[in-house]
Amino acid sequence: MQGVLQEYAAADVEVGYCQGMSFVAAVTAHHSRSIDSAYSQFREIVSGIRGLWLPGLPLLLQGEAAFQGLCNSCFSDLLPWLGEQGVSPDLFLPDAWLTLFSRWLPFAMLWAVFDFVKVNGFP
Repeated sequence: MQGVLQEYAAADVEVGYCQGMSFVAAVTAHHSRSIDSAYSQFREIVSGIRGLWLPGLPLLLQGEAAFQGLCNSCFSDLLPWLGEQGVSPDLFLPDAWLTLFSRWLPFAMLWAVFDFVKVNGFP
């Protein structure tokens, strides 16, 4: 995992290393048979969503707006209810997205999530 992160940080100096990437690297390393395969898979996943970790976290901000739009159109009671509980999306969305749900979902499900993100992007 460390090798994957170091190689990526050297290859993409604009992103480098950012909190949350280690979770993605760990899942990728577990799924892969070699460090080269792990790096290749990690790079493929991260290249489409690198805006999550770029300075200023632009994709994270875009995702927060998309989440709020989705809630407003499909789950109109959710955001007001969360607000009543003293919870705003910025309290949980960064952790979920920066780790690609690695701290939220069962380990056995994560590779399917990573494949989904690889194919469909984010958000």
